[in-house]
Amino acid sequence: MIRTAHECIIDRHAILFFDDAIFAERKNVRSIYHTPEKDARNPILRPELPWEGSRIQPWGSVYPWEGKWRVLCNGYGNTDIPGVFVLETEDGSHWYRPSLGLHEHNGSTDNSLLIPCPVPGAGFQFLPSLIRHPSPPDPSFTWLLYLWAHLHSTPEKPQCALYLHKSSDGLHFEQVGREPVIRMHDWQYGPGRANDVLSVYYDTQAGCFTMYAAVVLPAAPGHEVLWDNAPHVVRRLARWESADGITWNGPHFMLEPDRHEPAWQQYYGVTVSEYEGLWLGFPLYYHVAEQFMHPHLIVSTDRRVWQRPSRQPFIPSGDSPSRWDFGGIFPAWDFLRLNDTLIFPYGGMRQREHTNRAEMHFGVARLRHDGFVSLSPGDASATYCEFQTIPLCGAGGKELLVNTEPDWHTGDDRWITVAVEDADGRPVPGYTWDDCGCRAADGIRVPIRWKERTRLPALPRLRLRIGLRKQRLYALRFAD
Repeated sequence: MIRTAHECIIDRHAILFFDDAIFAERKNVRSIYHTPEKDARNPILRPELPWEGSRIQPWGSVYPWEGKWRVLCNGYGNTDIPGVFVLETEDGSHWYRPSLGLHEHNGSTDNSLLIPCPVPGAGFQFLPSLIRHPSPPDPSFTWLLYLWAHLHSTPEKPQCALYLHKSSDGLHFEQVGREPVIRMHDWQYGPGRANDVLSVYYDTQAGCFTMYAAVVLPAAPGHEVLWDNAPHVVRRLARWESADGITWNGPHFMLEPDRHEPAWQQYYGVTVSEYEGLWLGFPLYYHVAEQFMHPHLIVSTDRRVWQRPSRQPFIPSGDSPSRWDFGGIFPAWDFLRLNDTLIFPYGGMRQREHTNRAEMHFGVARLRHDGFVSLSPGDASATYCEFQTIPLCGAGGKELLVNTEPDWHTGDDRWITVAVEDADGRPVPGYTWDDCGCRAADGIRVPIRWKERTRLPALPRLRLRIGLRKQRLYALRFAD
């Protein structure tokens, strides 16, 4: 979907309802932003192996691998041998540590270590971003792995920087050069400098490598937060870009707290996922005063201008100190797309950030496919709403599929109905609400038909008028 000021050009992507620009008219419509449902079995995994230390920290890439999904994690705390290791799943519910057979520990290679600690007892590497190069310059660059290193090269000056590693098979890696890709320097902002919560992707829509991180700036007088681990700086989100994954330009600022937030509010880092022609960002909303964080949701059509459609947490921290994720939610670098469900892996801590570097466990949360936001009748007691779209170009002759479910779970009068109008809003004969009828529907891709007609009329530009009674609508799709 490509949207201009006055019309929407239909492509292979769905229409989602993150803003109101799709509406030409609407009556009693409300938007509901949804949070994923946490798995009742959480935490799914707890740290128990030497290289995991006290944390399974899934701050790393999520990627398909030989018919399964993998998440890269790193260990932390209570260990001299923190490593980067793999968690694997087939269904998003059952997770395990696969035996990679790559690195020896205590005389055995039967472990999930992808990258062992380079110098035991002298620092660690974390934030693993793994990318399959779309056009590698040679086979050794088929896979790129970015690792942020806290290596204590000398007691006086620890080495904090991002390094690139390459591989032909995605398993055996070697470092590219001796110099880092980007470094953190004295907590100052400047070209090429970043904080240490950083994620790297190949952006298929933009056609380039993209890196997202927080940059650090001096705090304005009076805005220092003395109980933070970096009390005299503030963190802002930025983007870097690269054509080859090695040489980067940036930072380009993308998000900072606004007038609706406290003066000391910060963003600790951000992950970004491509979804249905959009970029979805999940910034770590850092409550500095209370020392905890959890992801929110931001949306962009160009990676430059970002909207905050909702101020609610996307995955909220636990609601009491007894909860395993009360102290913070730390999402992996992407989410799994499995049939009709989106799976969000994350790490959770009970203790608050920068107060006690304690345990982090691994859990998941689930969201309906396209289930970020839905349209439904306007308030808790309302039963009906309707809206008309702006003109849609390229929808003519296609099949209309809707992602919808009942909003009320009692009674039989729950339905969706769709009428087709021309670009000027005149009804198209044979495509009225009477032709469509009141469709009781619950599904991710429910086809709409008008009596015997299963496809939209072959008009260059058309509008849809949709009525919902006790029904939610998540997305519109157009199939050839």
